[in-house]
Amino acid sequence: MYGPTDLKKNTLITLDGQPYKVVEYSQKVMGRGGSIVNVKVKNLITGALLPKTFKGQEKISKIFICSRHTHVGKIIG
Repeated sequence: MYGPTDLKKNTLITLDGQPYKVVEYSQKVMGRGGSIVNVKVKNLITGALLPKTFKGQEKISKIFICSRHTHVGKIIG
């Protein structure tokens, strides 16, 4: 689980069961109230951009994506 201040550009997260990538990140530090993190995230399935605000001690789910490079050859025979 990430805290709001752990989010950085290109971090992959899950919101409402959908995978997102952080595109923009900005943090505002409030006096005694903690900090507010504003991010713009891109849905990895639909491509939609969504502005999102996280406060204080909210927890954000990590996502793990495995990618493999494959080589396809032609068999001559």
